[in-house]
Amino acid sequence: MRNRTSRQSNLERARRRGRWTALKLRLLRAKRGIVYVTKEHPRGDWRRDPLDGDYKTHWELDEGGFVTGPSSDDIEEAIAWARKRARLVLVRLGSTDDDYYSAGERTVTRELPELGGTDLTPYPEWPPRG
Repeated sequence: MRNRTSRQSNLERARRRGRWTALKLRLLRAKRGIVYVTKEHPRGDWRRDPLDGDYKTHWELDEGGFVTGPSSDDIEEAIAWARKRARLVLVRLGSTDDDYYSAGERTVTRELPELGGTDLTPYPEWPPRG
């Protein structure tokens, strides 16, 4: 009896995994939300984990979800990951507005109109000039 219960739970887990995979595929096809690619800078005595990359990614979905993406030492690799997931990609190389760049299919503005924003000044396109 125990084996049968164990088999059923394994089947149920596989079914749930299949649903999660289908959900992930739908999200990837939809290209929703915005993905941020951020340059990590050491702060004071804080040292970055040597296994972490210089660039971190995270994906904020329109529905309010949040996905932590991979880190990478190659910014173009991080941007490619972001572009597969969202039309809006914002690269942040520093802490001021001058350090932000739009790198997606659609230009990111200071405030997003779909969220009621009125400052539609676009961020400069990636890659930075000069």
